[in-house]
This record gives sequence, structure tokens and C-alpha cells, in this order.
Amino acid sequence: MSNDLDSLLSCIFLKQIKGYEISHFYKFDTIGKIQGHKHTAGSLIGVDISLTKGKTWDNHVAMLSKDDKFNINSANLNIVNRISRDNYTSKYCGSTVLQILSYYDYDISQFSEEALMILMCIDSSYLPFYTSFKDTGTYYMEEILEFPQLVELTEKYSKNDFDLLNIKYNLKAPITIKKGFLHTNINLAELSEVFLMPINLPTDSFELLANFNEQTQYIPKSNHNFTQPLDAFSIAFTYKNSFVYSTVKN
Repeated sequence: MSNDLDSLLSCIFLKQIKGYEISHFYKFDTIGKIQGHKHTAGSLIGVDISLTKGKTWDNHVAMLSKDDKFNINSANLNIVNRISRDNYTSKYCGSTVLQILSYYDYDISQFSEEALMILMCIDSSYLPFYTSFKDTGTYYMEEILEFPQLVELTEKYSKNDFDLLNIKYNLKAPITIKKGFLHTNINLAELSEVFLMPINLPTDSFELLANFNEQTQYIPKSNHNFTQPLDAFSIAFTYKNSFVYSTVKN
């Protein structure tokens, strides 16, 4: 699990669907695991993490060009569609959790309108629909994810309506680790009431596994020869010409 609501909700739905349990917590500068947890090699799956190797669910742009290397075990629409700096404006601008719900044909009709709007708030999935990228957002939401009802919500409600939900439930608050325990100011209790299911952080204590160097690098538009750092643990293009990556501290 990583450090935001997209990852937490993704983990909760994956537990419902597949029985997966949260065992590790990652953010760009550290990774920890539940005290005493043991796993077999290859059994871990990243959730909303742009890993360079290993199985993961993700939504970040992770390629510099269409010929760049990529993680073949990443379930990520932006990798499937070979989205890179060259076609950055064609990227999937939605959340990881919506990809998971779509992939497993999860019935979202059981959720209230407010719950569906909250799903659209995660990772600002609603934003493209109020910009010049509306057609791209509609393509992914209707044709790929097959959630036309979510597009209809953006036609019924204004951008401000979604912005207010972000504020009401503090959806953008990070998940942190304090004295070995996960903590957040996201209003999880009220979200649980809206979704009619428990939305909670693990209560287990976590132990540190490794520290990382988190770095941001800018790549000029004229530079087409740049290659990804060979020792990167995770990498994500946060803007067209810059990316964030982490490497294990020695």
C-alpha cells in the first residue's frame, strides 16, 4: 500500500475481491512491513505504486518515450497504451481504484451517488471533464473502464461540487506512519458510512525495511536520449518533462 486514499481503497476492494491483505507500506522515501510478517518470493503486489520491477497496480505515466523500458508486470492503462512524454496529453487521468473495479467487473451500482462522486474525486478523476481533455476522459471512462454512469455525474454536477467533496472528507490528506502505526486525517469514519463498508487503516505496527533517496529530475524537451536510472525502485512522470524516482539508500 502507498500513502493516499487511492491506494487504501484499492487495497480494500482487492481484499473483497481476491482476499489480499495489506502487509507493506511504501512512500517514496521509506518502505515498511507489518511486524513479523513473512512472505514468499514473488507474492507481493504493489498497489498504486509505479514499481520498475514486480507485480503492481498503477496509474502513473512511467515511460519517457514509446521505446522506453517498462515494467511488464504493471497493470497500468498508461503502460498498456504506451503513454510517454511523446503523447502525454493522451494519458489516462483516472485513479488506480477505478481500473481495479473495472477489471474485476465490480458492481458499482450498489453505491450511492455521493459514493460514486467520491470515487471520481480520487486522484482527481473528474478534472479532465471540465477541461479541454473532456473527450480523452470520456474515452477512458466509457470505452475502456465501461463506467458511463460516472461520466453522467460530471454532466449533472459542477467541478465545484466535486471540489467540495474533496474538502468535506479531506480526501487528499496523506497517509503517514507515526511511531510504527499508520495515520491519516482523511475522514475514514464518514467514508465508511457513505460506502456502507469498513474503510480503515491497518491497526498493526510496522517496522522499517529500507530508506530511499527521493529525487525529481527535469528533462528538457530537446533531450531524447535520456534513459531511466538503472537502480530506480519506482518511477513516475508527474509532469510531461519531469519525473520522480526513488533509489535505495546505501
